[in-house]
Amino acid sequence: MFHQFSSFGTSQNSLIKCIAEVEISIASGSTSNTATLSATVDKNKSIIFWQGTRTPTDAPDQAQIAARVELTDGDTVTATVNSVSSVSAARIVRATVIEFYPWVIDGNVQHTTVTVASGSTVGTGGAGSYVSADNSGREGRTYLGAITTATGDSKRINSAFARIEAAISGSYSLVAIKGATTGTMVAGVCQWIWATGVIKARAFTTVNITAGNASNAVTLSGTSPSVLANCLTVWCGTTYSDGFTEHNAYLYQNSATQVTGVREQTTGQATIEVLVFEFLSKWVGQGKQAAQTTFTAGQATEDVTITAIKNVGGSVPAKNLTNYLHFTIDNAFGSINYVMNTVKTQSSTAIRHERGTGTDFGNVPVCSMEAFEFR
Repeated sequence: MFHQFSSFGTSQNSLIKCIAEVEISIASGSTSNTATLSATVDKNKSIIFWQGTRTPTDAPDQAQIAARVELTDGDTVTATVNSVSSVSAARIVRATVIEFYPWVIDGNVQHTTVTVASGSTVGTGGAGSYVSADNSGREGRTYLGAITTATGDSKRINSAFARIEAAISGSYSLVAIKGATTGTMVAGVCQWIWATGVIKARAFTTVNITAGNASNAVTLSGTSPSVLANCLTVWCGTTYSDGFTEHNAYLYQNSATQVTGVREQTTGQATIEVLVFEFLSKWVGQGKQAAQTTFTAGQATEDVTITAIKNVGGSVPAKNLTNYLHFTIDNAFGSINYVMNTVKTQSSTAIRHERGTGTDFGNVPVCSMEAFEFR
């Protein structure tokens, strides 16, 4: 199944050729499913963003519910989990595909995975010499979820998430890092190079929330952005050393030059990888609207009210990205299944967070997102 907005503009006044949001339901007896785009895109010029995963029941381990997405061809988005589910409910995954005009992307977008073997916390892979010292200031990457073979207590999930770093040492490589050695993980990654003149600034940082702290505000490195509304915050994943759910973390950009990571408790360490791109003003419509949302006990959906997006789809071209920046939870022993959440564009004035329901439905997630409108 899918929920889609399509747009077709002109290369003279927009970066965006087409935007589509999709929702994929993976049945309990399956490990993958697909969504078919209503308009074929050029995979080489299209970037995909993960909008989260949710499940409406208590599967016993992360091998059954942790999911990743991939743009498999110009018509198809595929969502994958490692194992069939021992319970009847489906796993639900959301994503957004953005096709840019060919001149916006330098070379081809790389759609790839990085594997971290069981017994290790680090794996390398990626696009080889695709990124060099010459174009690293225009490099982008986004985390697309991960699958894992880890089984057992679903509350200990530090082996089910990864963060994606980049390294240039001779040739370029992607580095995936997970928080524990349990299980083999395969993380999805989309990687690209912006063409010269598309972005005004590229900034980055690793946000470490150390033991004794529930949050950390970090000044960005790289080229410092100057206009917050023109900045897109790109989630590159998170890890944490303690396996309890309350150490999962979310992110937001609190000023043009600073980002903040937040978790519920203070033991162990949570680490978030982030990129920030400031676009030239001529490519930005309304720009960034960001919000952090706290569910109430027993609440399955939460709509965040935003200033009306002009180009939200339907009778006008869609130019908006609903950008997922993760979540945290108020209970160390609560099942993550009932707080895992997805985001989507609900209307021109609302962004919807949605989570599963079940016996731990009283636990309260806090979710972070931003709505970004291009011109």
